[in-house]
Amino acid sequence: MNAQQLSADLTAWNKQIQSLQKTLSKQPSISFYLGERAKGTVNGLRNALKSIYDFYKGYDPIFTWWVPQPYKITDTLLAVYADSMKAKEKSIIPQKKDSSGIKGNPIGIDEIKRRLQYEMIDYSPDELIAIAEKEYAWCMKEMLKASNEMGFGNDWKAVLEKVKTSYVPPGEQPVAMLKLYNESVDFIKQHNLITIPLLAEETWRMSMMSPEAQRVNPFFLGGEEFIISYPTNDMGEEDKLMSMRGNNPHFSRATVHH
Repeated sequence: MNAQQLSADLTAWNKQIQSLQKTLSKQPSISFYLGERAKGTVNGLRNALKSIYDFYKGYDPIFTWWVPQPYKITDTLLAVYADSMKAKEKSIIPQKKDSSGIKGNPIGIDEIKRRLQYEMIDYSPDELIAIAEKEYAWCMKEMLKASNEMGFGNDWKAVLEKVKTSYVPPGEQPVAMLKLYNESVDFIKQHNLITIPLLAEETWRMSMMSPEAQRVNPFFLGGEEFIISYPTNDMGEEDKLMSMRGNNPHFSRATVHH
């Protein structure tokens, strides 16, 4: 890292940000969606710059001598710029609340179509809804089939409650999840679906998810590290049951394999 050059670049950027700030101040307003997108971009620049700053500051003496002062100015100017965009956003009429309780900012049909095109999804919103309804109908058919096979008639909600209580006792979750993992790998090998390198089989590992992380993501995380979700002794009664019920072996089968 050429710290002196970065210091000069930051100083130049600061002048550019101040110029953009003046231009923004002359605009009466900007669209809500454009403002949110622009604010997200600016904050992304702040995060990227901070990651570089945190990496070098204190570890590289030349960097620490040249960069901190202009960096702090840049970060402050970007923060003010993002806040100014927020202040310039046109207010929008909130969508009527529905029974889901989900809050959000409605983006409209044209923006949905634009985003689908951007993601190279070759379906219209109506086609996607039709596909979803078709798949949901299939799921409900299978749910009712299983419900009747288990002796609950069409009361599929009672079946879900039954399945949720099938969680394993404390201390046995890693063994239960290893069983599901082995089932998944055996299935892949039996049907020759993908090649699993020997190194991948040797180096994957397990860890237990912290109570704090479970509040944000109550289910499993995967990759080369298999992070198991199960309550600890110092979690509250409701939190314990929520984690155990949601991570029963039957629900977990659809999570572990990925």
